[in-house]
Amino acid sequence: MFRKLKTHLGVGPASPPTSAAATPTRPKTYKHIPGLYPVGSTTIETYFRRLLEDPLQELSEDEITTLLRKDIVAAAIHIARQEGLAPKALQLIPLLTRCITGTYEAVQFADGYFVEEEAVSALSTPLLLQILVAVAVKHRYVDMLRDLLQRHCQNKPETSLFKHAENFLDAPHGVMSDPNYGPRVWKLLVNAGWASPLSDSDAAVATDGGNPIDSEEACQLLKAAAAKSNTDPEDSLAILDDLVRRNLDPVPYTGLMLDVLAKQGTADMLAHYLPLISRKVYDGVPPKAKWPGNQSAVTTAAARRDEDGTGVLKVLVDLAGMDVHADKGIWYKAGPDDEHPEALIRSTRLEDGSHADDPPLLAAVQVGNIASVRFLLERGVAAKHAAVLDEALERARERGNANMVVLLEEWKIK
Repeated sequence: MFRKLKTHLGVGPASPPTSAAATPTRPKTYKHIPGLYPVGSTTIETYFRRLLEDPLQELSEDEITTLLRKDIVAAAIHIARQEGLAPKALQLIPLLTRCITGTYEAVQFADGYFVEEEAVSALSTPLLLQILVAVAVKHRYVDMLRDLLQRHCQNKPETSLFKHAENFLDAPHGVMSDPNYGPRVWKLLVNAGWASPLSDSDAAVATDGGNPIDSEEACQLLKAAAAKSNTDPEDSLAILDDLVRRNLDPVPYTGLMLDVLAKQGTADMLAHYLPLISRKVYDGVPPKAKWPGNQSAVTTAAARRDEDGTGVLKVLVDLAGMDVHADKGIWYKAGPDDEHPEALIRSTRLEDGSHADDPPLLAAVQVGNIASVRFLLERGVAAKHAAVLDEALERARERGNANMVVLLEEWKIK
């Protein structure tokens, strides 16, 4: 029974005992990249593990505020550790990943399992609950946030990190920079007693008060907005925000709209779209590159030539929780020769020298997007799939991209 539960939670069986003569293994270290998720076996899991396990440095109140403005989750975990709690990564990570792409019931199940294993309940411990709330806020998961606050509001910390909205303006893709998501999520925090009310001007979220806009009509408007994002990004974002104010429900075009934004939209457009996506359609944990219902979003963003493509790639990983470690076999191109997965033998190259199932790193190398290649390398693509770096180098040499070759060769030495 316990073995099945541990498999469901992503907690592997205990390692077999080693003999006294066995060579001790060195503890795994994680590369810290300020403001970014570090390298590791999976992007999100390693990010959480670093925050939970790296040596703790005491921070002053002002330093915690600075950290809060950079990363809500990092600040929440640091506060818990600094206050004497020592949350174990083995226990907390299965809960945190579910706060991005799971359901509240999945979080509750995981928490109950660890309580049976004689661990403290994260849902009943204020500073641990604050970490879960921070994850839901940062990753734009409104339904999860609502459930956590409404069901456990009595367990709020004595001093909430969410007291003042001004701390959430300057963070990368800060929640208060979204005129729809910011006030909406802040209202949930205020009603639960976790935050101070906004001013009247900040709190207003205009909606038409009527039925949701037809999703098919909205999909066409979103496509038009994304198509003009290179020439007028502000107007494109305004069109999307107007759809949100008109109570946009992306179902059944959730994955299609995500694909449009990954191919043509801006980082801000994608960040503003994320709160509309129901994670209940996703049934895989931890977060993967196939979320939600779209198998190619990460590779599609990596295959863009523009700077916006790198920004979109970062949002997919940092906020949507997708993983950069996508394997070959994900069909991401669209065109007369490769619209269908069976249109070509996967090992056959297309006319431009690429494969329709290139993983993200090769897709970025193919188009010469050095910024996206560097981002993917920093997130550990080559560390998990060593052979892909050799393939990337070969592709860069074939393309005659000297700067790309230098970058990849430098990374190969690391």
